[in-house]
Amino acid sequence: MIMRPELLSFEPIRAFTALSALVRDPEDTALVFAVIDAFSGHNGDRVLKRLRDTQSGLQILDDRLDILPLLQDFDWLGSQPQDSLAAAYLEFMNTMGISAGGLVEAATEQRAAATAELEWLRCRLRDTHDLWHTVLGYHGDLLGEASVLAFSAAQIQNPGIVLIVLAAMHRANAEQRQVITAGFKRGLIAAWFPAVRWELLLPLPLVEVRRQLRVDDPPQYERIMPSELGKAGWLH
Repeated sequence: MIMRPELLSFEPIRAFTALSALVRDPEDTALVFAVIDAFSGHNGDRVLKRLRDTQSGLQILDDRLDILPLLQDFDWLGSQPQDSLAAAYLEFMNTMGISAGGLVEAATEQRAAATAELEWLRCRLRDTHDLWHTVLGYHGDLLGEASVLAFSAAQIQNPGIVLIVLAAMHRANAEQRQVITAGFKRGLIAAWFPAVRWELLLPLPLVEVRRQLRVDDPPQYERIMPSELGKAGWLH
């Protein structure tokens, strides 16, 4: 039997070990990165290829900008118009009590990327995760995170992300599954987020950003915080 090269890059034991731990402690963001890293195969190469096939994606690749310093500049974010994406992002981060640098710390145990382009892509997707939250209108609760990951699964078809979403669906009740499934459907309809030049959109009104990216109004749902596990059908 000849195995495809892509399959050789999977680490199923590591992925399912991390997933099992994540089910017990869904607040451990490092475990999310561990599952994705261990079960992603050559998904990064496929995303890079698609970036090269789009005008905006190719420009982003050529510029290879680092958005992290901008997202950590709370003074600059706070100086933008009150109705802007930047202001909404800042409010989300302040409400959650987090910073873009927190995701950097959570991702420290990932394997070294094979190329500089793959490492840049990994950082770009990691650093813009909470921008996706802000544009999509999902809160930072467990159901909101699962819905953003479902959106991401539709956008970039990452097997590691799909695995986490399926685990969340298994634990959720029927109403919660509808919210997560809606996130996946939104990902199929929206513009392709990896090719978005977020640096240019941050000063724009959030409603305009959503219009440009084909994102509908934020969904209404009952938030599920980690302290509420076991309630409303979200099982231990």
